[in-house]
Amino acid sequence: MKNTMGIETNKSLNFEKVMSLRKKKKISEVQYRLSELINYITENGANKCGPLISATFGAEIINGEQVIDMEFLVAIDKEIRSTKDYSFKPLFLLVNAVYIRYIGDPRLIENAYNNLNSFISQNNFQPITAVYNINLTEEEKLDEGKEHIMDIYIGMNPNLP
Repeated sequence: MKNTMGIETNKSLNFEKVMSLRKKKKISEVQYRLSELINYITENGANKCGPLISATFGAEIINGEQVIDMEFLVAIDKEIRSTKDYSFKPLFLLVNAVYIRYIGDPRLIENAYNNLNSFISQNNFQPITAVYNINLTEEEKLDEGKEHIMDIYIGMNPNLP
């Protein structure tokens, strides 16, 4: 089902061979940790073969600095070993999700989240996953001030109220 806001229901997300980094980190460390994950993939002879996926599971203030519980997921072209920090997932599958595509200024993406949350509330849906963000804009284009393209998914409880 698609509505006038471009929100779709009963969507799925499916990636095979995914490396994951889920960790609590300071906001100031996010880019560095993502770079470490990409380096680990490259050092192990694998290649990124899909978009960057991220999910935030929580946030808190520790010693005056915001710390977020965040996961990065990257589809790769071959299996590599898991470590204490990085987990290999043969399959990442998200089903029965609501979905919206955001195209525009990254500073205004909050509007897409608000539309999605309003839609979920109006339809009495029950979210059962974090919000998964799929960045479809090439990293080098972000610095050039180009429009940002992001797909946003939230898994819903399949049992309707």
